[in-house]
Amino acid sequence: QAANATHLCLCPSLIRIYAFETEDPLPRSRMSVPGASAALVAGGQQAVLRETEGAGVLQTKERLASIIDGFDAFDTEMRVGTRQRQEKAAQRLAELRGILIQLEKKLNSEIRRRLEMNRSVQAWCESQVNTAVEKLEVLLQEKDAAVHQRIDALAQRIEEVDQRFSEESARLTRDTEERVASLHELFDRLTTDFEVERKERLDREGKILHRQSAHEVDAAEKFKAERTSRENAVTALRTAFEENVRVRAKADEDLHRFVQEELAALKNAVSAEAVVREREDDEIVDALNRYTRKLQDSLQIINSPDI
Repeated sequence: QAANATHLCLCPSLIRIYAFETEDPLPRSRMSVPGASAALVAGGQQAVLRETEGAGVLQTKERLASIIDGFDAFDTEMRVGTRQRQEKAAQRLAELRGILIQLEKKLNSEIRRRLEMNRSVQAWCESQVNTAVEKLEVLLQEKDAAVHQRIDALAQRIEEVDQRFSEESARLTRDTEERVASLHELFDRLTTDFEVERKERLDREGKILHRQSAHEVDAAEKFKAERTSRENAVTALRTAFEENVRVRAKADEDLHRFVQEELAALKNAVSAEAVVREREDDEIVDALNRYTRKLQDSLQIINSPDI
């Protein structure tokens, strides 16, 4: 790692010095490929030999010599590292091959086991299918026999039903004819009864209309008489009402006049009573005044020092 770092650090310096002294830059392939270190060293040596003619290139030569020594160590370390990586890669590849061989063996054994299992499962399935087919054939035979029996029974029932249908059809035809004859007879009887009933109804309606006309005339006469009597009663009631109104108005007028007279008399009596009360009040006041004066005179006499 130290040699790698030295190479990475010194290569740019060497390239810059070589390009500056010779004005001939290196190709990009030589700068980027680590295996071209020998060519780079040879080019550096030639450049150093050409520049040794000048007195100012001594330091550059020393630096180039140190760089060349570093490249030798770097190449040695790179070879060792490459060999170690190749050995590790070969060892890892051998391990992977061993693992792949083991996996292939396990896969082959698993495939054989699966094939045997598939054969056994297929044989079991075939046996089960054969058993199911045999059972199904037996069941179909039993069902076929039962269906044929039911078909025979159904055919017999159909024959019986057909025979009964023929008998019922003949009976129904006979019953229908008898029923039609009885219905015709009943219709004729009902028609006759209807005509008789219609005549009787017309007679009853004529009688009812006659009685209704007579009743209408009687009702009109009674209504007219009742109306006349009601009008007379209303007239009498209106006359009595007007008389009562007149009498009531006169009575109200008399009552009003009587009340006014009584109120006037009461007012006069109240006025007279007020005058009498005022006179009596004046007399009482005069008597009280005289009594007060006499009482004061008596008190003066009692309180007099001459007595």
